[in-house]
Amino acid sequence: MAMKDIAYGYWWNCEHCGEENAYGLTQDEAEAYALEWEKDNPEMLEHETGMGVVDWNYDVIAKENEMHKEEENKCWKCKKAA
Repeated sequence: MAMKDIAYGYWWNCEHCGEENAYGLTQDEAEAYALEWEKDNPEMLEHETGMGVVDWNYDVIAKENEMHKEEENKCWKCKKAA
């Protein structure tokens, strides 16, 4: 098992073993998220793109809110929750 290869998101260190972990989306996941957002929010497309939303939600909001803790992500190495 290896750490997730993210294109959008952030890295955090496990408080149990110290290993670096990734929280976020791969490029394929990001593109799917963006397409879904654009489909669900056509009225916003004049002002925002799906990829802009991905960037904001994963590179800014998720990091500020330490979403890996809120979602209780597990360390890829030691399998303990954040």
